[in-house]
Amino acid sequence: MDRQPKGALLTLGQLRQRGGKLITAFAFEADFDTATLRSNLFEMEWPPRSGRIQSFAEVDRGEWLF
Repeated sequence: MDRQPKGALLTLGQLRQRGGKLITAFAFEADFDTATLRSNLFEMEWPPRSGRIQSFAEVDRGEWLF
C-alpha cells in the first residue's frame, strides 16, 4: 500500500501453506477507499526457467467486509 492505515490492526489468524510459508491475515477499521489501494511489486523469473524477469503485485485487491 502507498500509505499506512490509521487504526489498530486486528490479527484474524494464521495459516501455514504446504510449502511451509506462514500467512497472517489482518483487518482494521477506518475510512478507506479501496479503489485507491496500490500494491508493492515483486519480481520473479516467469515463465520458470525462461530467463525473463517480470513484476507482479503483492496484493491483487482490497475489499470491505461488513
